[in-house]
Amino acid sequence: MSWVFARNEVRTTEPASWSMPLAADAAARFDAVSAEDRDRLRLWGGEPIDIRNPDDSMALFLRMSAYPAAAKDPQLFRAVARRVNLLDPPDAIQREPELVEHARRIAVDAGPLPRMGPVRPELLEAISVARS
Repeated sequence: MSWVFARNEVRTTEPASWSMPLAADAAARFDAVSAEDRDRLRLWGGEPIDIRNPDDSMALFLRMSAYPAAAKDPQLFRAVARRVNLLDPPDAIQREPELVEHARRIAVDAGPLPRMGPVRPELLEAISVARS
């Protein structure tokens, strides 16, 4: 359900007609964002997660591989655009195994993963320099 449609529903109908679908959608979106936060903490904690492998973390795969890959494929772009614009439920892409595999291939074909940030010694050195 799009937020424009939902906003219009809120303005024109009684709450009983729209509260359950909106609540279910909000709960699903909360779960999706929570999974992304949980897996990002795993990644930042040093756990080896291949962001190009949906089996390691579907949440990070979608955010860090499928979203950039969408710029290279119209079918994937449409699915990602529908997800981020709240037109499809948050699990719509992952319910299409062919689309997930297509996004994974595009991400793998893009070459090696970019560096996610400084390694710990470099970060500590940067902090030390900034403090002095």
